[in-house]
Amino acid sequence: VDPGEREGARLADLARLGTDLRRALAAEEDGRPASEALRLRWQPRFDVRAGRWTTATARLVWADDARAPRDLAAGTALAPDLLQLELRRALRAVVAWHADGVRVQAAVRVPGEALGRPGLVDLVAGALEEAGAAPGSLRLLVDDDDVAADPSAAAVALARLSVLGVPTSVTGLGASRSSVAALGALPVDELVVDARLVASLRSGREGDARLVRAVVGLGHGLGLRVVAAGVDDATTHRAAVALGCDAVEGEHVGPVAGRADVAGLVLRGEGGDLLAPSRRPVLPAPRRAPGRP
Repeated sequence: VDPGEREGARLADLARLGTDLRRALAAEEDGRPASEALRLRWQPRFDVRAGRWTTATARLVWADDARAPRDLAAGTALAPDLLQLELRRALRAVVAWHADGVRVQAAVRVPGEALGRPGLVDLVAGALEEAGAAPGSLRLLVDDDDVAADPSAAAVALARLSVLGVPTSVTGLGASRSSVAALGALPVDELVVDARLVASLRSGREGDARLVRAVVGLGHGLGLRVVAAGVDDATTHRAAVALGCDAVEGEHVGPVAGRADVAGLVLRGEGGDLLAPSRRPVLPAPRRAPGRP
């Protein structure tokens, strides 16, 4: 594709996203039905130690082609608006889930543009109050590269979120430029191993496994839970669990789905095949028929 055509398509998509976000946020403010141009989809996460679904990560997508505009909005003035819309819709969803007995957190990614902004905590607090959601029902995800870009600003923002009662996770571990010192100083309770690093486990190479094991060891050494992202097949799942990951997410675990589908997954109690070996139920040996060896 010609570079000029590619840039033209990007600018057209940005203009479209700006229009869709303005309409969606205006509908939110006026209490009108949500705009259908942008829909919320969810990536469920399973805790292989506790044996339950714990979290679902929100992702706004265009309804007509299922593309997620997050990367498009990155680095632009649209990123904070996208975060605001995701927060509002995700918190309404988690309140509805909890009312139906679906006890999972809603996770929302915080773009780097918003992490260092003074209004982030107020935005989150306002969205929680508006939805009537408990702070612990929300989990915020911050990328390791964004933390590394300005560790001091990130630490201040995350400390304020911690005081608010909102748990946070650092994502992208193993594929970025984090330092152990910076991670150890952050008020977070969870690390997410980068999906590309997790996908390398399919190769069966010991070097890839050692790298993932090192990241898992770092997280556990800091007293944090460790999640493997990008678990898209059974081989990767087995390797991630064997290397000590506490939770997993990806196509093999549970595909990106709508709110009702995630609720059904949790309420049906699915996921027994995802448990760590030590948590799987031990079935009694079959009884032998009399007189048979």
